[in-house]
Amino acid sequence: MATTHGYGDFPTHKILDAIVPAEYAALVEAAKDGLRIILSCGHIDLHEGGTTWNNLHAIFPDGKTTWTNIKTVSELHYDETPPI
Repeated sequence: MATTHGYGDFPTHKILDAIVPAEYAALVEAAKDGLRIILSCGHIDLHEGGTTWNNLHAIFPDGKTTWTNIKTVSELHYDETPPI
């Protein structure tokens, strides 16, 4: 589980790097649109259970390598972010 520090500073390029191209290609257009909106933000709050977390989980459900990758980079990011 990611460490919560209250930051909304997760860089979306880390999500882009976590996406498996074949899984992206298999998405319906509405899911791709939602993902594009998230990626266009630049920085997001990706805390477990938050809105963006839940939206990404809906796009890439359990069992998808992309979802595993997103969880991993989120945990690494928030574990490296010092508390206030």
